[in-house]
Amino acid sequence: VYQRRVREAVVSTQSTGMNVSGKSVLKATATLDISPQNVLLLHDELDVPLGKFKVKHGGSANGHNGVVDTQERLKSNEMKRLRIGIGRPSNKEDVRDYVLEDFTKNERSLLGAMRESLIDTVYQTLAIMLTPPGTELGVNFMLTLC
Repeated sequence: VYQRRVREAVVSTQSTGMNVSGKSVLKATATLDISPQNVLLLHDELDVPLGKFKVKHGGSANGHNGVVDTQERLKSNEMKRLRIGIGRPSNKEDVRDYVLEDFTKNERSLLGAMRESLIDTVYQTLAIMLTPPGTELGVNFMLTLC
């Protein structure tokens, strides 16, 4: 079992629309003096099947508007991302509506079943991000949902 030893975290959700989530991330990182490489974004991901998730360091936003906005506002793509799978709709033209739809009861059940694993992954990712070999965990990072 992984020990959760994180001393301090800032969890941020935005009150703006998802597509402009970078605005709240920029404000929080500037206020708290947090560098982009110490930000972990959690976001939905069409290219990961529902019920699965992947950790990614930097790179392309893959067309995710909230991630694009965050990268543009922070002038960096160095943040880590926890890509939470929602899968793709069967018809590509339905993507816009698909990402805005509520989950079905079965989908919510599947997502609920992965909750503990997802939480453990968040803690493990933060530990890796912030712990140089032989030292204790850092304290200055931000977790944001977009």
